[in-house]
Amino acid sequence: MIDVFMLLRENILVPDPDSDGIIGVQFCECEPEDFTAIRDLVAREDAGFLGRLEEITLFQDDEATSQYPTDQSISEALALEDLDINLQGRLRLKRTFQSFVASFPFDYLNLDFCEPYYNPPNWMKVNETVRRFLEWQRNGSEDGSVVVDDFVMAITCRLDDSFPDAAARRLAALVVDNCKSSKRYDEVVNATRGRDIPHWLHQDPQDFFHAAWPKDIARLAKEVHWKTEILDYVYYDRTGDSGNAYVMVCLVARFTRDAAAPDYIPAALHALDRDNRHVIRDLAPESRERRELRQNLREIVVLRNEQAARFGRHDLLPDPRP
Repeated sequence: MIDVFMLLRENILVPDPDSDGIIGVQFCECEPEDFTAIRDLVAREDAGFLGRLEEITLFQDDEATSQYPTDQSISEALALEDLDINLQGRLRLKRTFQSFVASFPFDYLNLDFCEPYYNPPNWMKVNETVRRFLEWQRNGSEDGSVVVDDFVMAITCRLDDSFPDAAARRLAALVVDNCKSSKRYDEVVNATRGRDIPHWLHQDPQDFFHAAWPKDIARLAKEVHWKTEILDYVYYDRTGDSGNAYVMVCLVARFTRDAAAPDYIPAALHALDRDNRHVIRDLAPESRERRELRQNLREIVVLRNEQAARFGRHDLLPDPRP
């Protein structure tokens, strides 16, 4: 929720003057307790979707669920005492899916996967989730009343040793294809990494992922006529509870509607340049940046706690640590 209260602090999001609910926010959360807490803070019953983002987004009808095309027919089926328990779960997921799709489009999307983008065994699941988001954003609202011509999407994922061979081969093939189709891209790759793409992949897999992963997203965007502009690209080191080291990566991009098939080589070149990636390091205890960050966090915590108290929640956050 920190991002929501950051946007409130900047007056980008605003509370409803009558209900104090936060207007325009939708969220997805798979943990029931966290879901309830977030919904209480957003203070709108229609704001959230309970479930895993990928499972909701990638729902597909089967022979059984297709017999219940509307919310009313789903509700009537779920009221039956003898309904198969597996079908119950599928119908609840379908109802969530239909409400989820109806909430599009958005001006800003924050996709925080907290797992590898290419996560085995179903290593294309997150990529397909992003594809659907791009498609629904282009379609606009179901009634045609809301259309966006540009939007910003932040995608956060994790990079560790689980990078599957199939994903590595896929990204390597994309790099090779770009080298064949773009003289400029080929020149930059040759000058900075050399022509042996497999060697680059195995010699420096982190740099390879940083350079190639955004290309995959930009290619998806091109297929549904969105032009991609990378606004920011940051990463930072983390250590898991079991002592395993990994990297969190966040790509922030603007997508602009384009009637033609847009050129995504500029985005690929941007990602290829190491100077365009920014590592977030620990700040020195008494540095100006750390003091400013702590003050910003304090203001955000105050906003969050005021909202929590307003709606009777007692799980107030403490003052940020020095």
